Amino acid sequence: MPSKRSEFIGGDQRRSATVVIPRLDCTTTTKAAQDAFFKHVEANTQPNPIGKGRVYEGMALVDVSALLGAIWVDEVRALIKQQGYGTRTMKMLCVAADQYGVIMRLSPVRIGHEGLTDNALRKWYKRFGFKDYAGGYMQRDPGLPPHTVIL
Repeated sequence: MPSKRSEFIGGDQRRSATVVIPRLDCTTTTKAAQDAFFKHVEANTQPNPIGKGRVYEGMALVDVSALLGAIWVDEVRALIKQQGYGTRTMKMLCVAADQYGVIMRLSPVRIGHEGLTDNALRKWYKRFGFKDYAGGYMQRDPGLPPHTVIL
């Protein structure tokens, strides 16, 4: 059953249209889809010169891997906090996941002493369509939540 959602964003001059995207009840992602996702991430990031992962827009670290039929988001870390770099990095990953039909999973755990707490991370990832699953991890199925078209 397709899901429907309509949102109103901004002032009077912006309107929103309902976009219907079929709900995909996913448990695994194909190897070809994962490979396409990784190529997308590589094309939109640079190698991290001082460690593992990649650098997005020169201001955020991102590390993803394939495991158990899904893409695992191992790390998203803004180098400068509260400037939207982490959010833009997650949006890039979500666009790629939707485009190639891949499931993303993660464990919302703070790295180090900086950044959001585990509970705040969980809330932040829910903004991108991740849902809680048993075992403490979160999952985002491709195409969810429906995208809003600004008219």
